[in-house]
Amino acid sequence: MKRLAACALVVAFVLAASPRAARADETEACVAAYEKAQELRIEKRLRAAREQLVVCSQTACPKAARDDCAQWLGEIDLTLPSIVVSARRAGRVVPARVFVDGAEIAGEAAARPIQVDPGAHTVRVEPADGIGGEARVELEAGDVARAVAIDLPAPPASPALPPPTAPARSTIPTGAWIAGAVGAVALGGFAYFGLSGRSKSLDLQDTCYPRCADADERSANAKLLVADVSLGVAIVAVGVAVWLYVTNHDPPRTARTLGWSF
Repeated sequence: MKRLAACALVVAFVLAASPRAARADETEACVAAYEKAQELRIEKRLRAAREQLVVCSQTACPKAARDDCAQWLGEIDLTLPSIVVSARRAGRVVPARVFVDGAEIAGEAAARPIQVDPGAHTVRVEPADGIGGEARVELEAGDVARAVAIDLPAPPASPALPPPTAPARSTIPTGAWIAGAVGAVALGGFAYFGLSGRSKSLDLQDTCYPRCADADERSANAKLLVADVSLGVAIVAVGVAVWLYVTNHDPPRTARTLGWSF
């Protein structure tokens, strides 16, 4: 530190003695940057030292300080480590933000070399569409553009949606169709024979009652009997069709799902 203080005094003397010395505030800035840059170089904080050397190498600073700062700046640029970070998933590069030792350094991986100080560092990448990953790197002076590839896990799979279920089609049992058809035919027979027998009976009452021929009376009564039987068959057949439909019919899926009952 005594050497640093002595160098600073020398630089201050040169700055004060120069006929083209910068203004007082610029002079103070140059002296401070000159001294701070040397301290940071000793501590191997090269990135911070580089920032100070950029200040004291400006044309506003006297030549004595500017020459030293420019020389040290060139040395740091040749030896300052840098990394090129890439985030990979299944062998393909994906966009990701880059963090070095917890601080975000770059908005996107593999965009440009990232300068870091010598030593151990934790590099982390965080993609927008999944889980991030990290790696530990050890860098020395002169490690320029060190490639750091970080493999990322596959993004979590989205839950599979159940396939759409087509609504159940209503089916009527075959037996119900047959019973219904028998009932329809029986109803037709009831209507035909009932009307025919009724008409025949009325005609006999108007023309020959009570001395009508036995054959004519039997014919009218037979038609009325067939009509009664047909009606009975129709009632039974329709009842069977309804019973088969109710007991064998598969209710719509939505009704079963909602807990309805029939």
